[in-house]
Formats: sequence, C-alpha cells, structure tokens
Amino acid sequence: MPEKVIRTLSLLTFIFLAMAPAAVHGQMVEDASLRDIGLSTYWRAQLPLAADDSVVQSFLVDEALYVTTKNGTIFALVAEAGLIRWADKITEKNYTIYAPSHAWTADGAGPVIVTTTTKLYIMDRYSGEHINSFRPAFPPGSTAIGVNNELFLGSADSLFYSLAWKPQRGVAPMKRWEVRAGGPVTAAPQFLGGDSLLFASQSGYVFSCTTYDKILNWSYRIGQAVVAAPAVDETGVYAASLDRSLYKIDTDNGRLLWRHRMPSPLRDAPVVVDKMVYQYCQGFGIAAIDRDSGKEVWQYPNGLSFAAQDQRMVYVFANGPSLMCINHETGQANGRVSLSGAHHATVNARNDAVYLVGQHGQMLCARPSGVSFLRRGAVADIKERLTLPPLKKSDGSDDPFPVSVTSDAGKNDPLRSEFDAN
Repeated sequence: MPEKVIRTLSLLTFIFLAMAPAAVHGQMVEDASLRDIGLSTYWRAQLPLAADDSVVQSFLVDEALYVTTKNGTIFALVAEAGLIRWADKITEKNYTIYAPSHAWTADGAGPVIVTTTTKLYIMDRYSGEHINSFRPAFPPGSTAIGVNNELFLGSADSLFYSLAWKPQRGVAPMKRWEVRAGGPVTAAPQFLGGDSLLFASQSGYVFSCTTYDKILNWSYRIGQAVVAAPAVDETGVYAASLDRSLYKIDTDNGRLLWRHRMPSPLRDAPVVVDKMVYQYCQGFGIAAIDRDSGKEVWQYPNGLSFAAQDQRMVYVFANGPSLMCINHETGQANGRVSLSGAHHATVNARNDAVYLVGQHGQMLCARPSGVSFLRRGAVADIKERLTLPPLKKSDGSDDPFPVSVTSDAGKNDPLRSEFDAN
C-alpha cells in the first residue's frame, strides 16, 4: 500500500473488493447463523488494508459509511451497497482521526470534514477530492462540524472555535470567534434548532450558543467532565459524564429534566432511538433508559454498544464478540450469534441496518430477514454515480435503504438469493 493517497488505486479494484466476500480472513458470521436471530446478509465487503494495518473506528454519516485505520487511512463507502467510493491516508500511524461530519449546504451535498490530531481536511464527500486542508493555530480536540464555509470545533487548549474557510487550496482559515470552555473540548459539537449549537467540555459544562456571534443561550454545570458527544432529539439534550450520570437537559433553556445515575464513569456517547436512550457503562453493560422519565427499562450486562434497531428488536454488539437480538421494550434476549474476528459494530440510529466491522477490514451489513434483497440493478446504478451525488429518490427521502418488505412467498422463493447483487 503506497504511503501517499490510496485513491490512486484503480476504482474498479475497489469495487471488486467491496463486493467480494471477506475470504482472506474468513467470514465474521455465517448466513445461517444470522437467520437464527432474524437477520439476513445484505452485503459483504473487504477493505484492502496493508498487512500491518487494522481497523480503529467506523461512523455512519448520512448515506456514507466511514472507516478509519491504525495507519491513518480513512475509507468512504456507500452504506447502501458496501461499495468503496474513495480512500485516503491522511495522517500518521496511531494519530487520531475524529468522527467525520458533512457540512450543511443548501443542495444537501456539502463536503465531508475530517479532523485529525494536527490537521483539518475538507473533501468532496463523493470523490474524496481535497477542497482544502490546513493546520489550525490550535490543537484540534474534537470533530468539526460545518455550515457552508463555517467550521465549529473544540480544542485541547480549553477553547471552542468558529473558523471561516475558503474553498481555494492552501488558504488559511480565518478565526471568526473563540469562547472559553473551561476545559479541553473532546466531545463532538452538535447543531441545535435555528442558529444555535451545542458543545461540552471536560470542565463539566454543557453550553448552547449562537453560531454567528457566540451569544450564550444557556449553560449547565455537570458534576465532572463530558468526553463523549451529547445526543440531541426533539425533546432535549443527553449528556454522559465521568460523574457516572446521564443527564437530560432542556434544549430551550438548559434546565435539568432528569439525571440517571450509573455505577461507573460514562465515556461513551448515548444513543437515542424513538423513546429509548441506550447508554454503555463499563462493568455494567448496556442500559435502556426511558427518554421521557429517565427510568431504566432494562439492562444487558454483556452489551458493549448499540448497533441498530427495527420495529421490535434492538441489536447489541456484545462480549464474545457476539451480536445480541433483544426486545427493545422488555429487554428479553431473543437470540445470540457468535462473531469471528469482529472488531465492533457501527452505531446506526437511523434505520435497521446492522454494520459489523472486522479488525482486518471485513465488512458486513445485515438487515431483518423480511426486507427486500439488494438487487444487481440497484448496485449497477450506484456504481454509475459512485463518485457523484446520488439521484434523489422518487419519494424525496434521504434514507439510503428501501423499506419494502417481501411477502412470505417471496421470502421463501428458492430462486431468490441474499447475494443477488454479487
């Protein structure tokens, strides 16, 4: 694998590898085992990693799936089909690559913003072409989020910044404003309604201010540091703290709505789906907490992270490694499947797709068994526009997955295949 940009590899090679089963390191799980817990393989892929490289993290952002590696590479895949759009080695070995974000633009096709330990990259999210990159005058501490040509990110120097960047290469960003956060900002900021944003710091404060001129809307003091990204929905802000508590804060005025105490410091971000908040606590597992009351509904001690949820079940990546199928209302375990070589599951709060990522770059997307299969024609359409913005769906939705469900007859049709696209 060359040390420079991996995009120079043949795109056709990427496509072939993306659609081929992960044979080099073996499959993480057999199709029959997935069916035992009500899932079917939707696609498999194999990232072309160097022999000394391994997966670190993965992130689902809109229609894209981003995977980062130990050697400083980031891969961008189409979440719907597992096809690799581009890959780029953007930093040195063992340097941090923070969660990518998509800048908001009127056309909905804003660039991807990737923050590393020392540098920020602004890239076309479909082709991977570099629009701009620069080393800020401060040490980046968090994911950067953006609106048009404005960026917002935290720093290890206990400040939170707003930068204005221009699309020309090599143009240094202009600092629009900075605000004291009281401690390093490592939690990813979030946009709130209107012209407001949210950020939290290791001082234990959660802040809301205006994007244009940093006018403080409100602040809330939590007992100890917040190191993981708060979650936001239409009813409030959820912040996990090292003081062993999950807090829900009113988005409008910063008033505490409830506090849920747990046995260990919380270093992982909460995940909100429908009316449930899922929170991992080391030594305790995954807790499902009622969004409105703050009361614990159930707890699974071996759970490590939320993976996805459908109408009845929540899928949890667990010790083993394994994938658990749990009734999200009762907490009753409805099945477990062992995983071989799995590193983690991508957090997906958008739909029912379960993304499993292997240490050596094996990728698998599984969906509930009644969902329509990924068709060859759909994959061909995606390939034609692999490095271009996708065409709008006829219903105007931005969900990359079809929601149609096969009839019982279609599901049992022996001529249908889970690998119909291969």
